[in-house]
Amino acid sequence: MREVWLNEYETSHCVCAAQSVALDRGEPLVSRVASSRVRGPRSSALGCTRLVAPFLAESLSFLAARPLSQRLGHRVFAARLTELRLTAMTDAGGLASNTAALLDDLRPRPAFFVRLLATDHADFDAVERFFRDVVDVVVADRGFTPREMGRGRPETAFMNVEIFEGLHRAGLVVVDLTGVRPNCMMELGYALARNRRVVISAREGTKLAFDQDKLATYLWEDSETPAQRVKDYRDWFDRYSELPPVVEPKRL
Repeated sequence: MREVWLNEYETSHCVCAAQSVALDRGEPLVSRVASSRVRGPRSSALGCTRLVAPFLAESLSFLAARPLSQRLGHRVFAARLTELRLTAMTDAGGLASNTAALLDDLRPRPAFFVRLLATDHADFDAVERFFRDVVDVVVADRGFTPREMGRGRPETAFMNVEIFEGLHRAGLVVVDLTGVRPNCMMELGYALARNRRVVISAREGTKLAFDQDKLATYLWEDSETPAQRVKDYRDWFDRYSELPPVVEPKRL
């Protein structure tokens, strides 16, 4: 989906708002609302229409592509949608903020999977069971949409482009280092550099590389029942999925 940038609109009765909506990213929608002096008489309804119309257009196209019941439920959505009323007395900043919040709640957050994909590897079957029986369940429970190479229709002619676009825009990156594949290490490094939310795992007995072995890593076994494995991974996920970035950005 595209980025939508709304510039500042001034009205005679409302504050002016600038909204930056990044629907193709895994980050929360950002709303910046600032007051500004009125430079001339303008219709508040006209100003609000110009401000909110792009949001409503984006909302309609998004809702047409995804069932509401998967995110909010019809009644909750209908109640929130009726609040987005446009009148001569509408507060432009509040209306834009409420619309942005609704879009954020409806937008699926992608979780990009980095894992062993070589079917001839000795650990492939165990890794496949871990992702299908455990990771898929926990990631979906926490509101993310799993995305894994080879499981859907290709979006680009060159797979590497699709991989790094997926990492770049992911709301969560799930990295399993079983097999210690060089490509998985590179993709982990990219996700960390992008300050993505990252959770790392590996099969018990995996010899992790130096430096990476200092990062929090979930070590799983292939012998427990699926229910117990889901519980254990969910508990670990909830503790470690929102750690701060490796390097905190410096404030200017």
